[in-house]
Amino acid sequence: MAITDSSGNHRMAIHTLLNDSNRDMQHSRMNGYNCELCMKNFTQRADVRKHKKTVHEKARDFHCQECKLSFGEKGNLNKHVRSIHRRERNFFCDQCEATFPFRNGLKEHQRMKHTDDRPYECKRCTSTFKKKSHLHRHVSVIHKVNA
Repeated sequence: MAITDSSGNHRMAIHTLLNDSNRDMQHSRMNGYNCELCMKNFTQRADVRKHKKTVHEKARDFHCQECKLSFGEKGNLNKHVRSIHRRERNFFCDQCEATFPFRNGLKEHQRMKHTDDRPYECKRCTSTFKKKSHLHRHVSVIHKVNA
């Protein structure tokens, strides 16, 4: 439903979708679709349904035929098979001999091993860290705060 504001511009009104399959999602033209349970945002309504099924309902409909692990999404099953059972490592570091099954593993390796980048900053002191988990451990151990 469009609304005209004081300057004559049209805006999309936020509304709750009430039919059975969509009642837990909210939509606006600017914000996309939100999961009502955790407010995570998606651009497609179908992605909210998939998210709710796999994350909140913990559905695991895709089963590995080799080890019987199960996954919420077919893509995750395919990644599992390629990296664990086929041992594919298609991502290569151009600075050393390291190889990785996933691009994000290569990117983390390159940042951790080949740069001085320390993007995680402690808000309580001047310490910086290469990994978010190292920051959390620091805050917990040094500042005695549970993250």
